[in-house]
Amino acid sequence: AGPLPTRTAVWDWVLKQAENDPYKKEVLTAFQEEAKHAFAVPQTPEWIEISNAVYPELQAAILGDKTSKQALDDAAAKATQILQDAGKL
Repeated sequence: AGPLPTRTAVWDWVLKQAENDPYKKEVLTAFQEEAKHAFAVPQTPEWIEISNAVYPELQAAILGDKTSKQALDDAAAKATQILQDAGKL
């Protein structure tokens, strides 16, 4: 266990180590593929408050309670307000 690799060369090494374990290789390959789309959490103290406002909007879109556009517009408005209140915008 432990953190996943962050460098391509390390991924190659980890996958080579798992080549005799089909399950581990499959899981690591899936993580490697998903890591291509990962992003770091923004380095702002307001991130927790923003995520607490944004994630329910995303859930509303997923559940069909709002259109994707409406959920994203609402999320953007809430995030903007949080940043304005914090003096960041």
